[in-house]
Amino acid sequence: MQKFFLSVINMVLQPIRTLEIINLYKKLNGRYRLTIILAHSFKEVIYRKKFAAKKSNKNSAQNVDIKDTRQVIINIHNGLLHSGGLTDRLKGMCTLYMFSKKQNYKFQIFFNSPFNLEKYLLPNVYDWTVSENILSYNLKTTAIYIWENELLARNFFQLNKDKEQLHIDCNSGECFQNYSELFHELFKPSLLLTTELKLHTQRLGGYGNYISITLRFQNLMGEFKEGKSTSLDEKECSMLINNCLVGINEIKMKYKNIDKILITSDSNIFREIAANSYSYIYTYVLPEETGHIDYADAGKGKEFTAFLDMFLIAKAKKAYQIKSSVMYNSDFPSMAAKINDVPYELILI
Repeated sequence: MQKFFLSVINMVLQPIRTLEIINLYKKLNGRYRLTIILAHSFKEVIYRKKFAAKKSNKNSAQNVDIKDTRQVIINIHNGLLHSGGLTDRLKGMCTLYMFSKKQNYKFQIFFNSPFNLEKYLLPNVYDWTVSENILSYNLKTTAIYIWENELLARNFFQLNKDKEQLHIDCNSGECFQNYSELFHELFKPSLLLTTELKLHTQRLGGYGNYISITLRFQNLMGEFKEGKSTSLDEKECSMLINNCLVGINEIKMKYKNIDKILITSDSNIFREIAANSYSYIYTYVLPEETGHIDYADAGKGKEFTAFLDMFLIAKAKKAYQIKSSVMYNSDFPSMAAKINDVPYELILI
């Protein structure tokens, strides 16, 4: 609520700027448009505060690369707003990187909340890193924007040719066709992640010798709140879990020569059931708990499992997602599979 009131107060006190922000997102429709406008207004409030604080700090270093004079697009994840799950953030980074390459912008990523991205992913071919003291919160030299798609963003870039930094939020999937190439140019697993991936890949039988099945429940099991998902009662939960286990078994019957199936899920309740049910001894579930990085104990280490699941799906023979009418159709398995162009299939139950 505090974010809402700060946004509204800012818009009331600065009517001319409010009209400019509204015009910036004029092609968006309905309630979503209002949400984006309020989010943008809130970010401008915080930017003014941060700029004032940074301006008063005389020890703030500026390690600017004077050789590269291009405008820079910076994708920032600092906990100011909800930025979506791991997949949303990664596909947004790849979309902005793709656009930057095409339009000759410099591209950088600042990601320190709810965890430091470089704990898990490091630059590979392209160096996207940027230190915090380079970030400018001066709205005279920096423009902010919440990306919907490239077509709608054209007006923003046209209006901000004179700005030095463009801070853009994005979770667009426009990069899908080139996701594998873009992802590998940007990222490689850290040593921590590489070591764990090697261990679990061996336990699964080796690269390409297992299949993966993903099940996304959101709050159906009553574990954490996400979006508009509501929890089921005990009987409904039991029926859903049983149907999912049957679905897993039906997929397994198609792969008589596969010894292990990687089960990935946002539900720790289901992960435990899938791992311990005696009828499903071929299932393999990572022992660590998982959680949505914007909701379920974000930044407390549960994201490690999400990174491991993602790269393990990318090493599978084939990736599946099981979904019922009440379950969420997640991008996580399809985008993870796309990293190495692994075949993907959605199974409805």
